[in-house]
Amino acid sequence: MDDRFTQPAVVIQSAEVEALLADHPLLKEVDSGMTGHIRVLQHSQGFILVEQDCRGQAWVRYRHEMSELDALIEDRLASYERMWDG
Repeated sequence: MDDRFTQPAVVIQSAEVEALLADHPLLKEVDSGMTGHIRVLQHSQGFILVEQDCRGQAWVRYRHEMSELDALIEDRLASYERMWDG
């Protein structure tokens, strides 16, 4: 089993983001409205979420279940919405 699927989010370089986007099918892309797009990619063992933080640093999360990433995206978008609401 790939150990990346048991790890928390990890920082990656922009070249690694480009390689992931080139090598894995894009399943979902959501405009965060704050930090660019949140992308979910297909992986042979599950799914990869790619996002940027407010400093432009790229982060990835590997998960076996799409539902985990859907929940994370919803939480992230709700958090950003609360920031706009003050």
